[in-house]
Amino acid sequence: MTTLEQKKFSLKSLKAQSTPHTENLGTPEVTIAPALRREVQKAVERIKSDVDPNYFENISKIDILMGGPFGQVTSDDPAVVKINLSKIKQEVKRQLDNRFKQENVKYEDNNPEHQKIFDEVLTRAIVEVVAHEKGHVEDFQPQKSPQGNFLGGKFPGGEGVAESEAAKIKQITENKHPLPI
Repeated sequence: MTTLEQKKFSLKSLKAQSTPHTENLGTPEVTIAPALRREVQKAVERIKSDVDPNYFENISKIDILMGGPFGQVTSDDPAVVKINLSKIKQEVKRQLDNRFKQENVKYEDNNPEHQKIFDEVLTRAIVEVVAHEKGHVEDFQPQKSPQGNFLGGKFPGGEGVAESEAAKIKQITENKHPLPI
């Protein structure tokens, strides 16, 4: 990744500083390359409008990673959700290719109808990954030293809590936005 790509671009500046498990932050800062901003912002806005305008109250930032898992939250700063947008896009493309093949149709990137379907499925996938990670954020239990210093923490509910949150949000948002097929 080039130095230019590593620069952080903020969709909405936050008045609060990013601190571990900060409360009531509103819309998270999304640090990504400008070309990818629209895709993630669309998913964030969908969650806020379909689920709860305060859904992101415990998330300070969404970072876009260029590698790793679909998404992650770490105990060193659990208010930061990290997603791998390129991996999510690859998986969406793979699923659409398979679905179109089942219908004996070749998926074409430059076909406006196919692009509309891709955009919707991508938004759904980003919503699901962000909701999964939000489940981890809500599950996080910080640990502090006797002096009150942040020492990290744990995610006692594990994947079950995250999967439950993702399934709940997926059902709400997909009912409101049918696939354009």
